[in-house]
Amino acid sequence: MPLYDYFCDSCENEFEEKISYEEIDNKKIKCPKCKSQKTKRIINAKPFVRYIGDGWTQGIDRLTDE
Repeated sequence: MPLYDYFCDSCENEFEEKISYEEIDNKKIKCPKCKSQKTKRIINAKPFVRYIGDGWTQGIDRLTDE
């Protein structure tokens, strides 16, 4: 299940919540700090791909225009 970032309007707490794709539009998210349902999802630009090791750079020089 993907992690989503949320912000609570009541206590200004930022938190993450694991929610399935089927529940994302229907589930009411409660703030873990104050238990309020006045929360909204934060759209951010966190990278979801992590490159580990040196193998992923092989052949990258042929992709550049020279």
